[in-house]
Amino acid sequence: MTPKDNEQTDALVAAGIGSTLFHKGDNDRAMHHYKRALSIRRAANTPYSYIDAKIYTCIGTIHETKGESQLAIDNFKKALSLRQQLFGMKGDLEAVASCNNIGTVYFHQNDLKLALQWFLKALDILPSDDSSISLTIESTRSSQSESERSKIDKAEVNSHKSDGYESRKAEIAVKTYSNNGSVQYKLGQYDRAIEYYKFALSIQKGDTNEPITREKKERNYSSLASICCNIANAHSRKGNLSKALEYHVGALRTRQKVFGDNAETAASLHSIGNQYFQAKKYAKALSAYLSALKTRKRVLEENHPDIAATGSSIGCVMCHQGNYIEAVEYFREAIKTQEAGLLRDSSLAKMYANIGTALKKTGNYDAALENYEKAFQIQKELLGTDHHPSLCSIQMNIGSVHCKRGAHEDALQYFTKCNIILNGEGEHDSAATETSQSSSVPVKLYNHLAITYKEIGNYEEAATYYTKKLSIQETTLGKIHEDTAKTYHNIGRTYESKGSNEDFDKALNYYKLCFASRKNQFGIFDRRTMDAGAQIARMWVVQCKPTST
Repeated sequence: MTPKDNEQTDALVAAGIGSTLFHKGDNDRAMHHYKRALSIRRAANTPYSYIDAKIYTCIGTIHETKGESQLAIDNFKKALSLRQQLFGMKGDLEAVASCNNIGTVYFHQNDLKLALQWFLKALDILPSDDSSISLTIESTRSSQSESERSKIDKAEVNSHKSDGYESRKAEIAVKTYSNNGSVQYKLGQYDRAIEYYKFALSIQKGDTNEPITREKKERNYSSLASICCNIANAHSRKGNLSKALEYHVGALRTRQKVFGDNAETAASLHSIGNQYFQAKKYAKALSAYLSALKTRKRVLEENHPDIAATGSSIGCVMCHQGNYIEAVEYFREAIKTQEAGLLRDSSLAKMYANIGTALKKTGNYDAALENYEKAFQIQKELLGTDHHPSLCSIQMNIGSVHCKRGAHEDALQYFTKCNIILNGEGEHDSAATETSQSSSVPVKLYNHLAITYKEIGNYEEAATYYTKKLSIQETTLGKIHEDTAKTYHNIGRTYESKGSNEDFDKALNYYKLCFASRKNQFGIFDRRTMDAGAQIARMWVVQCKPTST
């Protein structure tokens, strides 16, 4: 054996040790051996081969695991560049995998533009059939020098014809289509996301039918269920709850068939509960959540956050069913689980806020305020400021409790602070603007402000905030919507309360808008439409009534 052969062997051994340590999760030692392998190969002037590309891919994965995004991208790009030099791009599976790896790092950085660019590149070079792959590889290698055509590279070419090739191709194709679906989902393009996910599902179903080992079978069925969940989530975002439920049930059946009761099965049950909850089918939601909780308690560690999440969801269902005391018990149990697991995050704040809401419904305002204040403090600690749009919801809840107690001036302090934040006057102007444009928080806030000002007799300010609320509703919901109609009615009542002839005219105009909206929605003989008509008739009677002398 020549010294060069010895060096080749030493490099391969170092790479093999690196791979063993990598799969054991010992990333630091794996990195050392991978870099040693590359150093030996370069010192020996060994021609680049697919082994170098694989080492760069593993190094990139380690950097990605450690959160070192740019280093991960650099190494994935080195791997891709080598694959391109050795085998070309079109039809090379590992080049497709490298594009996916680079796109995934950008995706996790929320750089969706670059993520999409790399995922589409992966899709573009994805092989369509075996002949195109062989032609691409052979044509690329024909341009290489004799010394570059090592035995290792010949083995790489032959691997395209091996028994495992079709399975590997299916695995990478599923990943590629799923990645494109995920970035479209994040971009809000749900129809496109569903289209990509369905391609992935079709390929995965075909691969699942192939004769394979038990381990591979479980991995395939797990992927199949995950894709079904992705399609379900996209349908849910579109508001197509029946389709979402159909795919979540499909995922559940797949998981139960292969795994029985495990964490993934429990996740499917929880997702089914979410769909029923959104559809306001609370009894079915409760049944699914209780099954999920039972499974999670059996298969997860005692203080796992998923147990707390399902317990909290059960509390939410019970609140909607009017079982506030039982709801509080589930929220408190969820908090106990969360805190025992030393997880202090926004979900913990939400649980305290949920307790506050349940207690507010029972009239226990002091206890409600106490829990809302705890929720506020947790969020404040997490955000590092008390001047952030994410805090507005809790502050509005605190203000609403003060309203219930008749302390309207105290309530106004909280509502006014929220208004300042949402209108961008402070530390988080850009976040505030984004929140005000993309959520229902301003609508709720303006409603709170209008009601509170109306309660203290400041009808002018009340009308101002009702009008701001109406402006958003007419844009987002349109004029023919019951929520918009209610706001027309409330503005009418506010102007009527002011009492002047001019205000009576304004009130009448808004009552007419309410009547027109409901007539177009429900028809002339619907109770809501007739109520709106009665308001108009009453105004005419009041205006025609002679004044006393």
